[in-house]
Amino acid sequence: VYETVELIEGVLAQGEPAAVAGPSKSLKTSFSMDAAVSLASGKPFLGQFRVPNRVRVAFVSGESGRPSLQSLARRVCRSKGFTLASLEDRLNLCFDLPTLSDPAIMADFAEGLSATRPDVVFLDPLYLSLGSTDPRNLFEMGNALRVASEILGAGGATVVICHHANRQLAPGEAMDLRHLAFTGLEQYVRQWLLIARAEAYQDDGDHEMILR
Repeated sequence: VYETVELIEGVLAQGEPAAVAGPSKSLKTSFSMDAAVSLASGKPFLGQFRVPNRVRVAFVSGESGRPSLQSLARRVCRSKGFTLASLEDRLNLCFDLPTLSDPAIMADFAEGLSATRPDVVFLDPLYLSLGSTDPRNLFEMGNALRVASEILGAGGATVVICHHANRQLAPGEAMDLRHLAFTGLEQYVRQWLLIARAEAYQDDGDHEMILR
């Protein structure tokens, strides 16, 4: 009998490939970092969704620079009432995205992560991890995603992929799977956090978001 183990109650289950997706500049990395810090600390995700147990997390980013990603992690930690340093080795920030479709590269990547034994690996963003994979080809995309999940999953990690929406999603419209850019992800990933703006950003520091 297989049981579902929830890493974040109602949001993220263990062992199933997951995605955080939304249009450009919709705070995908920020939401993902909140999830990563919550998983590493045991604090609720977004202050609302319970994390039953602390786990080890690797956050691999190819889009955010090192200073900005570390600053984001520090700010998220501060909002939850502790420091980034207090997480010690439970949250590791990495900056070399692998090529998902290359088994040798993925094996080296997984070996590099093995020292910290992550339970959850965030890959941000998908498009920088595809190499020569044609994002319009379902079979090529399926192979790339399968290689990534099988190799990282073999080490016990749950994979969370950060991904972009296409340009058909308008502010005020809730995102669904038809708004995903590329092909393949909709078919392969089993759980989602879909992000959209409730209204166009007004450059005032306030972000009204719609989450599904």
